[in-house]
Amino acid sequence: MDSNRKNLLEKIKNLPETPGCYLWKNNVGDVIYVGKAKNLLDRVSQYMNNKSLDSKTQILVSKIWDVDYISVDNENDSFLLERNLINKYKPRYNILLRTGGNYPYIVVTDEKHPRIIYTRNPDKIRGKKYGPFANSKMNKYELFIILNRMFPLRKCSKLPKNKCIFYDIGQCAAPCINKIEPGFYEEIEKKIDSLFKGKINDFKKELKEKEIHYSDKLEFETAMSYLEITKALDFIIQNNQVIFDTKKDFDFFSFYVKENSITVVIFKYNNGTLLDKYETTNFLFDNDELDYIKSLLINYYLDELTKKPKSIYISIEADKLKDIEDIIKIKFINPKSGKMLNTMKTAMQNAKLANQSKYYKLVQNFDRNENALIELEKLLGIDNLSLIEMYDNSNIFNTINVGVKVAYLNGYKNTNLYRKYNIKNETARSDFEYMEEVVYRRFLSIKNGKDSMLPNLIIVDGGKPQITAAKNSLKKLSLEGVVPVIGLTKNERHKTKSIILENGEEIELDKSNEVYLFLLNIQEEVHRYAISFYRNKKSASLFYTKLNDVPGLGRQRIKNLLEKYDSLEAIVNASEDELSQIVPREIAKKIKEIDIKKII
Repeated sequence: MDSNRKNLLEKIKNLPETPGCYLWKNNVGDVIYVGKAKNLLDRVSQYMNNKSLDSKTQILVSKIWDVDYISVDNENDSFLLERNLINKYKPRYNILLRTGGNYPYIVVTDEKHPRIIYTRNPDKIRGKKYGPFANSKMNKYELFIILNRMFPLRKCSKLPKNKCIFYDIGQCAAPCINKIEPGFYEEIEKKIDSLFKGKINDFKKELKEKEIHYSDKLEFETAMSYLEITKALDFIIQNNQVIFDTKKDFDFFSFYVKENSITVVIFKYNNGTLLDKYETTNFLFDNDELDYIKSLLINYYLDELTKKPKSIYISIEADKLKDIEDIIKIKFINPKSGKMLNTMKTAMQNAKLANQSKYYKLVQNFDRNENALIELEKLLGIDNLSLIEMYDNSNIFNTINVGVKVAYLNGYKNTNLYRKYNIKNETARSDFEYMEEVVYRRFLSIKNGKDSMLPNLIIVDGGKPQITAAKNSLKKLSLEGVVPVIGLTKNERHKTKSIILENGEEIELDKSNEVYLFLLNIQEEVHRYAISFYRNKKSASLFYTKLNDVPGLGRQRIKNLLEKYDSLEAIVNASEDELSQIVPREIAKKIKEIDIKKII
């Protein structure tokens, strides 16, 4: 046993038997994991004395060189302290993989002649949204088909000049050839809304009448179709977990544990309607799922961006969560029967399915990123690569010049640390000058104390010229040699080829190596981010020119518009009501009349 390990074990023996938080540190003193404990001595000792640790926790333990701790008076304080420490240090092994909702929605569009649309990207469609539909027993696409059969809204994405088969079979009012009476669509939309709220008796009566009508005419196949719709409606409403007859806000918090991983799925209800989903998968390094769940509840619901509900339905007895109920000020309920229990089961099933789809990917990503960082550290002779930044520029004919920075924290991209730069030097005409300005402005913020996160490595997109540009900027700020700089070059097929060191040495990358895949992902990400920023700027510039032609729009109003809408697409999708919040309505109408196709 080496002397460092002996010192660590000796230090652990002297930890207090009190509540608090422990901070594992690596060989260069960086905090790599923050945990909490009812008893610091017992919890920390488990890491060193447990010979049956899972492979992921073994990797964590192998990185530990030191431990620090903060003792508090009670367990409640340890939860809050843990949250603050994780936010401060962003430790490598406190991994949270968040994903947005990808369940299907049904949308009734707000077009002049509305449609019913089935989509997994509801934010891209304007209209009344129903969903997400998370019940694994219900065929969501079948619901979409039933609604289209029941309500004669148009089916085509673009209005044709002639009627189609849907008009012939009574499933479309054919606005292409018919004049639609005022109030026709409003009545249909009210009926669809009533259906999702469970008010289906009138529908069933109407369907029964049609079934009998076609049966009497000996059209048994058509009669059977209406009977099938009735049965399907019964099933949908019985299993409807999208809309509850209440105006309250509440969440369903579910989880599933497999081996050393845990997946959490939260269904979020606003005014009784399911509107969103949160999902995360993580490793249980301390092997205590209840503690992890408590920590996640605190971290999630104390986040200022999270809308807090009045209550949370969860499959844990409320008395086990009493300590954190007082912290986050939300009531916990363990449903025992009825619709709430059925919805809880659906949420739990979704957590299980999410874990099954993400567990192996999580393990593979963890192993791949961990190995890649270790190999890259060896390759470059750098002890710690916890924060990597990469820079790229984008321009065409020196008309719109932009630069960007992406950041990888502990091997994973961290979009909170991404930055965009409009090139301010109007005389700059080369990639060298753009890179020099962007790196200078980035590190000037550190020099001025506006940013405290100093990266362990700078990567520039390019070779020796770009490296020289970055080093010039660091030298001006007296930071030369503080942060190493490398370049990434591409081959003739525009694929990542090699690393260029500061001394000009080239290290060709093996495409089968994890380091190559890791650097390839970073290079593709910074390029994507730069191009995206450039396109948005270009769209804004083109639209700015077009806005100048709109009577009544002065410089300040145009500026106000472009501050809210950062892309041409955003302007196009804005409603007249939205635009009227920024400019007078008569001007908003003129903006909507602009022929966008001519300037895209």
